[in-house]
Amino acid sequence: MPYTTIGARFDGTDDYLNRASAFVGAAVGKQGMLSVWFRMLADDGVASVLFASTAPIAGTVLLQRTAANQLRLILFNADGVTAAFDVTNTTGTYTADGLWHNYLASWNANTTTIQVRIDGVSTSLTDNVARNNTNIDYVATTWRIAANTALTVFVNVDLDQLYFNQATNLDLATASNLAKFWTNEGNPSGKPVDLGATGANPTGSQPLVYLRGPGDTIATNLGSGGNFTVTGGGLTNSAAPQPSDSSPLAWKIKANQVQCLVAQ
Repeated sequence: MPYTTIGARFDGTDDYLNRASAFVGAAVGKQGMLSVWFRMLADDGVASVLFASTAPIAGTVLLQRTAANQLRLILFNADGVTAAFDVTNTTGTYTADGLWHNYLASWNANTTTIQVRIDGVSTSLTDNVARNNTNIDYVATTWRIAANTALTVFVNVDLDQLYFNQATNLDLATASNLAKFWTNEGNPSGKPVDLGATGANPTGSQPLVYLRGPGDTIATNLGSGGNFTVTGGGLTNSAAPQPSDSSPLAWKIKANQVQCLVAQ
């Protein structure tokens, strides 16, 4: 049977996921991985938080779409000053284009090495600040998905398969490691693969966070770190196509800034 998924819909009005305590078993460290499938639905040009720590210091771990519609990952020490990594992709922008995309990052501060794949493709990175061999604040006491710290910007987005591992990392230059999260079958952006009932398939151990749709279950953490709480009007299921579908509604081809949509 093909692997299938149904994402969760965040309405951009008041929906978000909140965790008001540290993840169970979390510890500071220097290695990690983050993967998420997302489909932006509105608000191009608005800085939008996809996943972040929000206390005691906001944004020591942060994945956001920037006001330039690029993707920025911040991984800071608990002092809120020293960055292990603060990187933004320099190729491609991610707008409300109707397509699912996958962001996958793997890092090791011991060697100040970070790899990012977007839709399975290696992307060049801009370092917003210098990289450092330092511990990363995985023990933050509040975490949020699809809303900023001040609760002034709620993200209009579909999300699925959010995976966050603070214990280890994989070399994404190795094709078999990339294939543990992403396959190029069927879609311009690729498709998700089965990470296992608890998200343990990629590394053999359960990550801190593994959230899957649909909307009524995505707050239940299949990882080891404990559940989130749905806040707002309530989440619904994302509309078709789902990230595992073979583009039943549209294909998008990007070439020289020209978009071609072909309905089936």
